[in-house]
Amino acid sequence: MISYYTAYASYFGMDIQSFAEVNGYTYDDFLKMLQEDAEFMVKEYLLLDAVAEAEKLEVSDQEYTDGLTAYASQNGYESPQDAENELGKEAILRDMLRDKAYIRKISHFLCHPADIISLLPADVAVAVQGLADCRHGNLAPRGDILH
Repeated sequence: MISYYTAYASYFGMDIQSFAEVNGYTYDDFLKMLQEDAEFMVKEYLLLDAVAEAEKLEVSDQEYTDGLTAYASQNGYESPQDAENELGKEAILRDMLRDKAYIRKISHFLCHPADIISLLPADVAVAVQGLADCRHGNLAPRGDILH
């Protein structure tokens, strides 16, 4: 995440510390926020991966082709193959499965977290136990490859 924000700051001609300050953070507070966001993303990914596995979600060849084509077009790639070469098919498929899990299951989880948590392996359930409360204040998907 730091590399993303460092690159983003350089786009505006700043270093990351100046970027943090311009956005109302001390550098230390900005790093703390990035740490919290990273921890949240890991928990979210664990949950989405577990839901996709528990529900035996799959991405069809047509869904993959359509999703990759749309992503490539929206993100300035010359072709879907260029996007696939840069990102990797495995990463793209993983994010497509996460999107499916998010769309099909997470809205239910927000209202009924016990229903989903009970499906998860114990170690994953513990890791995501507090996610529902956190999501009530932040419903936007995070920076996945295909968002």
